[in-house]
Amino acid sequence: MSRVTFIPESDRRVALLLFSAPAPAPAQGSDRSVMPLAANRAMGFALVAFGVTLLASFLYAAALSKAIPPSDNWFLLAVRNDRYYCLLVPLTVPVIIVAVYLHWMSMKMFKHA
Repeated sequence: MSRVTFIPESDRRVALLLFSAPAPAPAQGSDRSVMPLAANRAMGFALVAFGVTLLASFLYAAALSKAIPPSDNWFLLAVRNDRYYCLLVPLTVPVIIVAVYLHWMSMKMFKHA
């Protein structure tokens, strides 16, 4: 390996990690996953449950809390009187449209450059 002169001596180990050869590919027929199948499935179900919970709480904060009568609970009353989350999705749509257009345009420039 050639000597790297622009990296200080204290960072020599980092340079060796960055410029060393990649790890060899696993042998034919070996299991590439670190977690067993049951753990992968449990992690998937947990992530889906977390996503559904976030969706339900956002829908409650954005739409459902405005339709139900006021509550004595201070947290539910604060969610009901909030004006941020009911405007979050409608105001995010134009930003997403601009981001998608810029992504498309950059991919066209990259493809035809």
